[in-house]
Amino acid sequence: MQLAQPPSNMPHTPTLQNQMPLFYTQHSTNTYIDCWTDGSFQGPSHGGLGYVIKTGTTLLCSGSKPADAISAFHAEALAMLYGMTKVLYLGTQACIFHTDSMELLQSLFTPHASLISCRHRRAWSVIMQIRDLISQHPQFAFTHTNRGFNYEADHLARTARVQRACYESTL
Repeated sequence: MQLAQPPSNMPHTPTLQNQMPLFYTQHSTNTYIDCWTDGSFQGPSHGGLGYVIKTGTTLLCSGSKPADAISAFHAEALAMLYGMTKVLYLGTQACIFHTDSMELLQSLFTPHASLISCRHRRAWSVIMQIRDLISQHPQFAFTHTNRGFNYEADHLARTARVQRACYESTL
């Protein structure tokens, strides 16, 4: 996978000090939407997923659903896959995905499967599905964001976990 420089018109997203830099895949357009994803987890088979898709400050859609996650990492990976699926459903090819899980970003861009810890092996198939989508859509970019900037997706994920209910909002 080839890494590229961020587009000049990309909004600044603060990262935590001493954290990894932004991750970018190769891109060919400067028209991006943003997708924030988050997973919530409170024990086996008790998780929730949330995503928020915006263009600038305009909400395009958002959603949440309960998930049978086996770990917090698994919930984060499922939330990213859920958000990516919704972005593709909208017909958008260029998107910046925001997550507060540095561990998820590391697993997506680590070349060797052996670097995934034993506790994450059951989530490996989800990681492979995400990697497959990344390889098919070079205009996707990924960034780590502080939890404070991910509050909308976090709220949706927690609500889905607690209420065990789905929510979808569209244009």
